[in-house]
Amino acid sequence: METWLILSLIFPALYALANVIDKFLLEKRVQNCFSIVPVGGWIQLIFGIGVLLFAPFAGTHSQAIIAFLIGIGISITYGLYYYALSVEEATRAISIWYMTPVIIAILAAIFLDEILPAWKYAAIIVAAAGAVLIGIEQLRGFVMRKGFYVILLNSFILATISIAQKHMLETLSFLNLFGIQSLGLATGGTLFLVSRNVRRHLSIVLKSAHVVFAGETVTFAAVLIGLSAVASAEVSKVSAMSSVQPLYLLIYMILLSTFIPHILKEVFTRKTLAIKIVSILMIVVGTFFVAL
Repeated sequence: METWLILSLIFPALYALANVIDKFLLEKRVQNCFSIVPVGGWIQLIFGIGVLLFAPFAGTHSQAIIAFLIGIGISITYGLYYYALSVEEATRAISIWYMTPVIIAILAAIFLDEILPAWKYAAIIVAAAGAVLIGIEQLRGFVMRKGFYVILLNSFILATISIAQKHMLETLSFLNLFGIQSLGLATGGTLFLVSRNVRRHLSIVLKSAHVVFAGETVTFAAVLIGLSAVASAEVSKVSAMSSVQPLYLLIYMILLSTFIPHILKEVFTRKTLAIKIVSILMIVVGTFFVAL
């Protein structure tokens, strides 16, 4: 099995674990979802400085600026992500997120000349259709859930970031990229403190800093593994493979809801479970054929 494929199966499992930790934080500890962004950015900065000490930056000034701007863009996705997770069930929010591979495939074809066979684009569309299905609030009238459009916006931003990262990784090591973009992430996260409401709730987040640290540590590992995968394969393929994340998350949430519901619980009726399983299988099957 190719190395990029193994890495592409590992990092979504870690991201799904981070999603569980974040959902616990939002349900049990934090009242303002945006107040997590600065703390998460600062923690990522600690990791970034450590990476730069291990692998000093060897790029150009223009590469440093672009990587820094990528980090600021990531801070925006953090805010949108925490908001979506605060208003949606974790399994739905993360599944809807997988509109991103479709957008990445289109952008990669335009900007990176990564042209896939037509049948693989069809597989990506199947995966995206699964994401749309799980995002539907009411089948009658095709009413979408509250967080759907927020996550769709986040998907566009993430797709753009992924394309920029792939372009950077052609001439820059993934360790250097992570280190500099963490500076931008911390800066962008700090800008959230402009909001008085975010500042007012910051102390609550700091009291749960150990939970945020746990989530960011898992995310740190996932980011490094993900960037390593992107550095060695087409970004559209790696992104599509990451679509197994909702399956990991569904398994985690079923186990938590069954055995330790006091920690975290989702309501799984026969109807909702059936929709989630069908939707996630569409995502996973589509992803599998893209990766062939």
